[in-house]
Amino acid sequence: MFDKNEFARILKNISETYNNQRDFAKKSGINRTYLSQYINMKLDKPPKPEILEKLANASNNITTYSELMIVCGYMTDEFKEFTNLSRKLSKNKAYINCYNLLSETKLSKTDIDKMLYYIGTIDIEDIGNNEKKLKDAITAMLDKLPKENRELAKIVLNKYWTDILEYRRETEKFLLQEKELYDPLGLAKIGFSMDNYTPPTEKQKEQIKDLLEVILKDNKKTKEDK
Repeated sequence: MFDKNEFARILKNISETYNNQRDFAKKSGINRTYLSQYINMKLDKPPKPEILEKLANASNNITTYSELMIVCGYMTDEFKEFTNLSRKLSKNKAYINCYNLLSETKLSKTDIDKMLYYIGTIDIEDIGNNEKKLKDAITAMLDKLPKENRELAKIVLNKYWTDILEYRRETEKFLLQEKELYDPLGLAKIGFSMDNYTPPTEKQKEQIKDLLEVILKDNKKTKEDK
């Protein structure tokens, strides 16, 4: 769902970093009247994703493409994961260092965020920290970039490979901690998956309840006998 109130708030905050709305519109490449309509909540439908990317790139670090995608109702599970990971790692030294290094590629902030998400999470269980597999996977991703950015990105990749590996290790460690937090019993290790989980019926719940009561009574009796 499009949250036009929150969208207008974000646009106002961005606009305040410029001398006026005209400058903001010029920097983003978006028609000033069109922009003003959203700031004043006159439109009920969200802008297209390509417009949101322009706004994010001109936001002076006020917002990100992923945040605007969520506010405008375009959120997917991948964007949700991407946003959560970026937010939680935002103060991590390895993340900050890698972000600053990738800034040398002259890619937009949005593209750098996407690259960091990709580098940090791609096939984390299969590739792990296998350097050759990881470098091959990242190189394949870079090959999809525009030529002028691609060459710079590959130079950065080779020059700062040690830093990228450190970021990868930090991300893997973070994801493992998150996994343990949400799976304290370690059920995933024995093959349990919520993807295949079917909630018990009301009858089954009653049977489980009766069984637990019997177990608790037996335990109590055993302790009393001792």
